Amino acid sequence: YKNLVYTEPKDVEGFNRFEMPRVPDFKEIKFLNFFRLKVANKIGAIVYRDTETPKVNILISFKAGHRFEPKEKSGIAELTASMLRKSTLKTKAAEIENKLDRLGSSISIKSGDEDFSISVQCLKKNYSSTIKILQESLLEPKFDSIEFVNEKKQQLDQIAQSQTNAGSIADNTFRKVLYGEEQVMSYPTIGTLETVKNITLKDIKKYHENLNINSAKIAIVGDVNKTEILTELAFLSKFKSDTVPEFTQPEPPKIEKIKIYFVDKKNAAQSEIRIGCFGRPYDAFGAFYRCVIANFSFAGSFNSRVNYLLREVKGWTYGARGNFSGNKYDGTYLIAGGFKSNATDSAIVEIFKELKKYSTEGITDEELTFTKNAMLQSEALKSESPTQKLYNLKRILDYKLQRDYTLQQAEFLKAVEKNLVVQTVNKFFPYNNMVVVVVGDKATNFEKIKQLGYDVIEMDANGKPIN
Repeated sequence: YKNLVYTEPKDVEGFNRFEMPRVPDFKEIKFLNFFRLKVANKIGAIVYRDTETPKVNILISFKAGHRFEPKEKSGIAELTASMLRKSTLKTKAAEIENKLDRLGSSISIKSGDEDFSISVQCLKKNYSSTIKILQESLLEPKFDSIEFVNEKKQQLDQIAQSQTNAGSIADNTFRKVLYGEEQVMSYPTIGTLETVKNITLKDIKKYHENLNINSAKIAIVGDVNKTEILTELAFLSKFKSDTVPEFTQPEPPKIEKIKIYFVDKKNAAQSEIRIGCFGRPYDAFGAFYRCVIANFSFAGSFNSRVNYLLREVKGWTYGARGNFSGNKYDGTYLIAGGFKSNATDSAIVEIFKELKKYSTEGITDEELTFTKNAMLQSEALKSESPTQKLYNLKRILDYKLQRDYTLQQAEFLKAVEKNLVVQTVNKFFPYNNMVVVVVGDKATNFEKIKQLGYDVIEMDANGKPIN
């Protein structure tokens, strides 16, 4: 401590520690100044030239994925994605991985509910070399029989492991009871033990052959110009399929009243609860966006009614959230959280009490102000990283949005009044018609839940009714 001099801390002049700091004014969002082009003369692409760092990020998505799978082979899209990450006719899987590591690049191939997507990240100087690896993986997969057995076993192991996790069981059971047995969407994206066992290597090859290039879309963010894009991605024209992906979506079961679906998780210290219903397909300014606004102060943020009551006041959970999610075809509303086992029935009661109160009394002036401030202030953070920009561009492509749609949303949000929120809640928060899934200890909770007065159906970990 020799030669050190103590300096007494002093408050900044004019700073009052007894007053909460003022929230700064809303900072106007700068929309992405992108350009469009056609890759391989047919694929719509949207590009944001970002020279802040010497990197390139690419997202290629096909109209495919879980929704387009045959129900009896649910999980085939995910398994195909796994196989495309393995060996090619020229190069072994380990060598491909080593090449990418040396380049500092990554290629991710995966399937979701709506898309079959390929994501590429690389340095500007290694852009061409990385795309050559991608081309080989996509157009010349080996589909090795031994690798297929291994990848299929890994997916089956992943499914089996998910059946031991309370959160996964709750999510999968919610999908099953919401969509009904007839829809492939009632199954997990990775499939079930029965459906994945049905998949053969021949099925994988056929799925790959049927990837429809006419349905593809490309989003690009990075230090790359038009010529470099068109030259390196021209190989995509070699996808020959022009089959239009279709799917059948049987009518889901109607939710005529609240039903509780209970799955036993012996000796569980906490219960996973899912409460929800169908919502709306995604839109930027219509019913879906109004639902997002209406839900924000109720269950969509840390300071929302639901989280504040159940976490801060009751101390039953580390966090409970509710969110509207939507795509081109449908949407859902889901309130989810893990709760102390001995508070399982009480948590259900309190959530429905708050739902009813919100539907009948509406949003307060303070909550509406909080919603507007928080949503407007956080919007800029949604386009900070290259990946965030990438998915914003993809959304513009998917839903044919204008480049300044976020600015339009901001203006819409600023003008929202209480009566619009009340109308939205009354229409899209059906507190008397929701699905409830509970995964918890049957010995200590089942009888208490039955006493709540709702129909209670016991399910197994696969989402099938018991007895």
